[in-house]
Amino acid sequence: MQRQNSRSRKKQSPPKKRGSRTVQQENSSKRPLTLEEREHRRKMMTGKRSKRRKRNVLPVVVLLMLAIYLVYSYINQSFRLSKLRQEKEHLEMQKVVLQKEIETLKLDYANKDSLDFVEKIAREKLGMIKSNEQIYIDINHSPNKPEGATP
Repeated sequence: MQRQNSRSRKKQSPPKKRGSRTVQQENSSKRPLTLEEREHRRKMMTGKRSKRRKRNVLPVVVLLMLAIYLVYSYINQSFRLSKLRQEKEHLEMQKVVLQKEIETLKLDYANKDSLDFVEKIAREKLGMIKSNEQIYIDINHSPNKPEGATP
């Protein structure tokens, strides 16, 4: 008979814990909480939340700083890239001008022994004229005066 009684009895499981109180303790104590107990519970809960917030704030701050740095770097690189593109265009234009000058100098060098080249140099560089040639000088547009000056 003892065996049947022991089997028929329900096995009691240990009370489950929730927080710092067990389920049985919470169910058995139906009395309202006192003001001190409420205040204590509130302090305990806010303390846990603030620790969680502190842990969650650090990654957010790090990610925010990383995002700010990336935006700053992107803007800075964009300005530098546009400046370098402008400089490249300017240098390419200079290159074209210098290539044209090189071509003219090569032609002049090839013709250095011809009489036409000698005459050209004498007229342009030395200001020489032929014996039967008349020269008219426009005093309004002389090379020594600035363009805005009047006689």
